[in-house]
Amino acid sequence: MSFFDGFSGLFSGGTELDERWNIPTVEDNLLQLFDEGSGTHLIYKHSYACGICVFTKQQVEALMQQKSKIEGWHFVDVRKNRNASNFIAGKSGVRHESPQAILIQNGKVVWHASHTAIKAETIKNVLDESSEII
Repeated sequence: MSFFDGFSGLFSGGTELDERWNIPTVEDNLLQLFDEGSGTHLIYKHSYACGICVFTKQQVEALMQQKSKIEGWHFVDVRKNRNASNFIAGKSGVRHESPQAILIQNGKVVWHASHTAIKAETIKNVLDESSEII
């Protein structure tokens, strides 16, 4: 076993997903997120070829562990499901990046971020602020 063997899981993107992730594969699964009254959903776009994605996925999954107002967690592997990723970009009006997090409330994008701007605390703050507005 070499020194780098211990890091293989980290840099392979940590292929295990939290059981709360919904993995949309067709546009119909995603279309309902953009309906008025659909609730609060977080779409997370991930690429297993990206090292930053490892850390941002951990941030989002840390938020999952907390009590959250998010009703649906949606994980899109952008390399395996390019159609879903492109559909989200077109429907949301948010240019594709990965990693990327898009927060949708009642069919409207209320926040989005990419790369190192994806932090559990930031998403939590946005949720707190948006619930005061609604």
